[in-house]
Amino acid sequence: MSALRAAVACRRITSYIYSVLRIIPPCIAEFIGTAVLVLIGDGTVANVLLAWTQGRDAGLIVIVSGWAMAVFIAVFMTASSSGAHLNPVVTASLALAGQFAWSKVPDYAWPRSCPAARRATP
Repeated sequence: MSALRAAVACRRITSYIYSVLRIIPPCIAEFIGTAVLVLIGDGTVANVLLAWTQGRDAGLIVIVSGWAMAVFIAVFMTASSSGAHLNPVVTASLALAGQFAWSKVPDYAWPRSCPAARRATP
């Protein structure tokens, strides 16, 4: 496959994924984005810290890179449908600045607390 065909195919796949993600309701998108963020980020930390993994003692750079990739993926997934807040501070700051309706704040707050609370429980 030529480079041009590969680029066109990649563009089509990306636009299809983007169109599918755009129709997800904001509360579901925030829930999924937070779950993906926690899953990838904590998975990276577990890979570096657990004794029986291939990434044992890989170092802080691997953890930082893993969390950066987790944030990138979560923002890419949720930006089109919910604005990719993914953090209650972002939602509260936008509401305080008058750029986000206070009536929507609870819809954006509860989905983020569910994956985070599930993560904290054994």
